[in-house]
Amino acid sequence: YQLMADVVEKTNATIIGHFDLITKFNEGNRYFDEEADWYKEAALIALHKAAASKPIFEINTGAMARGYRSKPYPADFLLKEIDKLGCPVILSSDCHDKKDLNFEFCNIIENFA
Repeated sequence: YQLMADVVEKTNATIIGHFDLITKFNEGNRYFDEEADWYKEAALIALHKAAASKPIFEINTGAMARGYRSKPYPADFLLKEIDKLGCPVILSSDCHDKKDLNFEFCNIIENFA
């Protein structure tokens, strides 16, 4: 997350994608507890720094389409904070196959709108 915290400053990025990519293969807390205080604290510190210039944050369903995750990233607690910080979001399927171009977008819009 230290790298993510600095991404805008180092790259002048206007869109932040894959913010919590570290969770891609962690379905079911396989490697670490995503509810642990230390994890959430690190993610939120990075988010606040990255969000300072109000970039667009990607909601990514690609790992879902490929069977790695059951939910998009970033995690719900991060999306709530992104909203509180007033940063816009964009849906992305990170599509590797045209059949997944809008994978789960309707459900994402329903749940996060």
